[in-house]
Amino acid sequence: MKEMISENQDIENMFNGAFNGAEELPPESVWENIEKQLDEGSVNGLFKKTFEHDSVEPPIGIWSKIQQSLWMRDFMHFTPNRINIYYTSIVAVIAGLGLFLSNEGKGIKQHPTNINVQKNEQVLTESMSKKLVSPNTITNSNTSQLISHKKTIISSEISHQTKVNSSNEFQNTTTIIQSNSNNQEEMPSGQFLFGDSLICEGTERIYNISGNISNCEIKWTVNPKATIEKLAKNKISLTCNKAGLYKIEAELSNSGGKKTIEYQIRAIDLTTPTIVGNSKICEGTQTQFKLGSAHYISKMYAWDVVNNKYTNTTSGVIVVDCKIPGYDTIKVHDINTKTGCNNTATYPIIIFPKPDADFKIVDNGNGIVDLRNTSRCGQKSVNCKQTVRWSVNDQNYSKDNITVEFTENGIYTAILEVQNEFNCKESVKKDITIDIQNLFVPNAFVSGNDNNSFIPKGENLATYSIEIFDASNKKLWESTQLNDGRPSEGWNGEVDGQMMPYGTYYWKIKATFKDGTTWKGVNQKGRYQTFGTFVLLKKQ
Repeated sequence: MKEMISENQDIENMFNGAFNGAEELPPESVWENIEKQLDEGSVNGLFKKTFEHDSVEPPIGIWSKIQQSLWMRDFMHFTPNRINIYYTSIVAVIAGLGLFLSNEGKGIKQHPTNINVQKNEQVLTESMSKKLVSPNTITNSNTSQLISHKKTIISSEISHQTKVNSSNEFQNTTTIIQSNSNNQEEMPSGQFLFGDSLICEGTERIYNISGNISNCEIKWTVNPKATIEKLAKNKISLTCNKAGLYKIEAELSNSGGKKTIEYQIRAIDLTTPTIVGNSKICEGTQTQFKLGSAHYISKMYAWDVVNNKYTNTTSGVIVVDCKIPGYDTIKVHDINTKTGCNNTATYPIIIFPKPDADFKIVDNGNGIVDLRNTSRCGQKSVNCKQTVRWSVNDQNYSKDNITVEFTENGIYTAILEVQNEFNCKESVKKDITIDIQNLFVPNAFVSGNDNNSFIPKGENLATYSIEIFDASNKKLWESTQLNDGRPSEGWNGEVDGQMMPYGTYYWKIKATFKDGTTWKGVNQKGRYQTFGTFVLLKKQ
């Protein structure tokens, strides 16, 4: 063999000619190794050792060209001491060509399939044999009888299966279903289907195939049926409308064969939360809303109210401060902390306006007070129908305007409750101060009764004086004593211990009130007089 190399041309020129027009040129070290090891073993062993640590993917016809070049050189430059070997090789070549042509005629030609070996990611299953496979990647696992005077290097591959561990509980599986075309087009390798394997029911997710798919057609299916939208050749959007297990299948096909990528996903059930609470509320009330379903440890809930403020009491309960009349919406977001799935429930409410309760106090004097309803129906009220209820000095009234007479001075409380057409109530409370400024003079009294005397009744007096006269205008008795603005001393009908005769006597009074006004006197037929008469009666 070395003698053949030394003649005319060396082996490097010969291989350069063989690879002329090839898709990729092997590194220069390949030719040096071949040149050194041509006579060290079989051609099969030579190529296995030479390409052991190389990552080269020559086209399908490379090995046939090498075979033809070597065979022609050996045939043209043999020596007598090797003639038996070459004649034997010629016989082997003729027999091999006959067998190859016989299979070709029967339509049983096997097409090369794609083998992709990747560290720690794939497991290669060969249906017939493993002959020449390096730790890197060698494509065209079925050559057309690489060296005819030796043996076939790699036998035909029908199918293989690659499994890739996903980052979750599922696996995606790539399976070559068949390879039955006479075309030499390759089925590309290294494709993987990517996407979430754990998704939420009813939510859209994107799935796509990575790797070389330029010469492939892709058919997508999902079982059980789900909503698919094709976004690109290698990309779909998927929505699983029900909870459960789903399998995505992407069938890649070209003239070289078919393979299917399978990917399992799980759709998580979304339980829509429910909200419980009163949907019709009166303005100004504190209203509680809570979840209608049980609270699970793996879930959390986020509340929201569009217009009004609220406070959380627990994760499943809120209290809304209904201050803004009109329509509002309660929202709760149900979030599964394990899966990230979330769902939202909404609860519409209406807040009716409350009436604006109020009343006016009119003091007519002498303890007589008018109470007048001045309430308004409130904002956004439609018909403004009111129902009123008064409560004054332990007495109840139902008219809009009332008059109350007080007989004693003091502070009294008046309460007005108003209800509008939405049955919303509002009440208002006010204090009434009664300061009766009057002086009442009796017109008779009975002598001889215990604790009985002639004494005027008055309120809020600042000064006071009274004089009593008989018919001859003789002054019989006088007093100026007051106690808390009231007269505190009266005449018992005696003078110097002697009871006066029964009959008519005269009184004369001067008085001023605490507010500085002067007492006008007793109304006598439309005229006020500060003097008058009374009768001393005999005890019966």
